[in-house]
Amino acid sequence: MKSEYGLFFRKEDIMLKFSNLTKTFGDKTILNNVSFQINNPAHLHVLTGESGSGKTTLLNIMFGLDHDYQGKYELFGVDSKTYKNKNWDHLRTENIKMVFQDFKLFDQLTIYENLYLSGDFEDEEIYSILESMDLLSLKNEYVKNISGGQKQRVAIGRAVLGSPKIILLDEPTGNLDGMTTDKIMEYIIKIKNKGILFFIITHDHSILEYADVIYKLENGKIYETYQKNENELLENSPNPEKVKNIKTKKHIVTYTFLSMFRKKKRLFLLGVPIIIILIAFILSFTAFQSASLDSFTSFFAGVDDKTIVFNTQSLTSEVEDELRNNNILASNDGKRIGFSNADINEVASIENIDNVEVVVEGVQSQFDYEGNRFEYRLDYENIPTFLKKDLDQIRNGESIIFSLTSQNVPLSVIRNYNFNNISIISGEFPSDNSKEILIPDLYAFTISETEDITNLVNTTIDLDVTSEEKGMDTEKYKIVGIYDTKYKQALSTSYPIYVGYIDQSNLQDKLSEDAYQFHAQSYKVNKATEEYTENIVKDYEHFEQAMGTGFDQMIVVVNDEENFDSVYKELKGIFPKYQFTSQYDLKNGDLSGIYHLLVRNLVVGSTIIAAIIGVVVVFLNKGYIYDRTKEFAVLFCQGFSKNDIAKIISLENGIIFTIYFFIAYLLAVVTNMLFISNSKYGYLFVNLLTLKNILSLALLVVIILLFSIFWGIAGIRNNNLVKLLKG
Repeated sequence: MKSEYGLFFRKEDIMLKFSNLTKTFGDKTILNNVSFQINNPAHLHVLTGESGSGKTTLLNIMFGLDHDYQGKYELFGVDSKTYKNKNWDHLRTENIKMVFQDFKLFDQLTIYENLYLSGDFEDEEIYSILESMDLLSLKNEYVKNISGGQKQRVAIGRAVLGSPKIILLDEPTGNLDGMTTDKIMEYIIKIKNKGILFFIITHDHSILEYADVIYKLENGKIYETYQKNENELLENSPNPEKVKNIKTKKHIVTYTFLSMFRKKKRLFLLGVPIIIILIAFILSFTAFQSASLDSFTSFFAGVDDKTIVFNTQSLTSEVEDELRNNNILASNDGKRIGFSNADINEVASIENIDNVEVVVEGVQSQFDYEGNRFEYRLDYENIPTFLKKDLDQIRNGESIIFSLTSQNVPLSVIRNYNFNNISIISGEFPSDNSKEILIPDLYAFTISETEDITNLVNTTIDLDVTSEEKGMDTEKYKIVGIYDTKYKQALSTSYPIYVGYIDQSNLQDKLSEDAYQFHAQSYKVNKATEEYTENIVKDYEHFEQAMGTGFDQMIVVVNDEENFDSVYKELKGIFPKYQFTSQYDLKNGDLSGIYHLLVRNLVVGSTIIAAIIGVVVVFLNKGYIYDRTKEFAVLFCQGFSKNDIAKIISLENGIIFTIYFFIAYLLAVVTNMLFISNSKYGYLFVNLLTLKNILSLALLVVIILLFSIFWGIAGIRNNNLVKLLKG
């Protein structure tokens, strides 16, 4: 009977009772209206019958593996069909065990491990059982290496552990090697006297002399053919006791690691194609991300989290759409060509602003502040020996050109707005309007002729320059820094030698009469454009005011990231029509739509590919998964619940895929270093070892892992496990 505490077993309850039970297979009746009961523990019940008569079928019903019958079967006074799966898990753990004819052992584990993993038992109890079964000396032998008779003894020993209430045995003496039936039966008699009910089905008539009750199954009917004196049977009945519904400890982690370790060769062979697939996936994802998302975000990479950049000729998409709809052909806000001093002062007065600079957008002159030009052509013959392998692409008559190029923003903001994404290896950026230079690593290798180039920083070099005023001349320059060209990832045919920022507003030229007339004429394309730009070209005075300082780009640096939002909002209030460039705008501004589209395409595409790989992995592992499911059936008959087995599947797959992913990533890195990094596609894999890339790929591998886990769990439905036990 049941209570809120679980299941109860009382002396007055009948342990096993069959009432009008009928079992059929198609048109064939195996058990026909069978009725009998057993309520005398500590006794040995034996059922005989011809092969195919239904003895094993009856045992499966007793053990809860078969519920497809008519009539009623009660176990411990409760209709067995009312037991839930969790009740059966508990019963098979604590109260009823079964020794199968084919043993249901773990071949890859030792004899000791098979017993240890069946429940929460002390070594002393396990060793006692092994000694009784003449197996102690073989405790460390793998089950796959022992005889059928020894396996039978292991199975019996495992069933006896924990002293369950009922033990069911299917032909227990059928495969005994080197140990007589008498010795096994003497041991069973000794154990059953402790209060265990044994129910045996057998062809071995030598067992019958040990039986307390003998039944015969014939023509679907069960007949009792022998029973000891009734008073003798009642003498050893145990005291009433409660069968607690407490979950016995399961060695889930131990079993998982042992099973994996014993199958390491098979897992390695299974892992080879999976690792190859993962390597291809890792490299493909990295390249696709670099070619799409990273190429877009690199536009923002030079802008730090405290900086906002905008210019008078770049409008928001909403403003551009409005102008287009109104047939206005202009790329300004109708007020400015450049920023005025008033604009600069207004921005500078905003609270929490650290710096404001205005420049001409995108202007990088090929000369220094004195007008000197320099160009050096590096041919393959002049390349230092240690570089020739990396620069093999220029072997066929091509050259690498190094030339003076000015920075496009002042030194005061270049670390906030590093437009060219310059990565300095050693030193610093050059000062504005100076003879300081920042040289590329390739040029440093060339003039140093060694791989150690850091000692060039803060040294002076003579460059043969040309200028309109002096013609050819030699000028001294101070090398203040060396930057990384990443030439191994992608080799270019030209690299700048950076000099400091040069003020190039050329305001006088921009305010010339010719410049005014040019602007005035360009806005006369239609009436709508003329009206829109009236405040710019109405007359020269308006034009001069609209031109302002001649600088069309403003760089604003906030003093702290916490104040970014408030400054951003104030700037938008002053310049509502301008498109801003900042880390915030990457994900929330005008270009966020493109960014989110690229992210969505990357995520969706990668997820689909990961799902496909998951299916492929399941297909590759279907043989292994089937074998594992057979092992899970063995755990199931030992009282492991579906949740317990699901935990094993999850843990095992998690460990295996973590190892596979680690190996695949390591091999992908090696592949990149040996074959890809020096090719023209090397730039696509520069982010291979970034934390973001590793975590993204790890998440995608989790998707593959989940497919494997779900497929494994799908195979452990109770019906599937029961079929494997009965098969």
